[in-house]
Amino acid sequence: MALFSDHSHLAPAHSDLSAVVQASDIPILSATDRLQRTLLRWVDVCGLSGQFILENDVVDALSDHDFLDDRSYIVEIEGKDPSRWLVVWAGTGLSFSSDIDFRQAFASVIPEDRYAELVAREYHDAIEFRRASARRFVYRNQINADTMDQLIFPVRDAGRSEYVLVVGEAVTGRSLYKSSDQVSGQ
Repeated sequence: MALFSDHSHLAPAHSDLSAVVQASDIPILSATDRLQRTLLRWVDVCGLSGQFILENDVVDALSDHDFLDDRSYIVEIEGKDPSRWLVVWAGTGLSFSSDIDFRQAFASVIPEDRYAELVAREYHDAIEFRRASARRFVYRNQINADTMDQLIFPVRDAGRSEYVLVVGEAVTGRSLYKSSDQVSGQ
């Protein structure tokens, strides 16, 4: 289990410093059927490790391979600063839309700087180390636990732009993912 504890450089504007922020591996057998199917499809397309390298538009290519659904999104990664990252596609089951920077999208739903930083670090690691990962993210304080499961897939296009495809599920509390009632009401 990886714990994120270096928060000295972050302003405590939204954060409860007594809260625990952590990321851990998802035991894939305990993941939902949807996440298991997506991971198996990724392995079929890309093998056990490495990046998916595309020759054409990232949204079209991932759609053609059936990776995009209502609870997936694509973030274009530029450098290490998540304020420069752009959500280029977002499914209808997300609490934010596309054409917004990642940090702004995250903060609009869960305004916890340390939580956003932890998730951003995992996304950047997927690109840097060219590895897919299945992660459970938790922000827990004395009252609530905000938890979500995500599959994080590194993608690169022919123009050398870097992306992550994120496929996820809400587990508890606040989440980037809408409840099923909100999705069906659209």
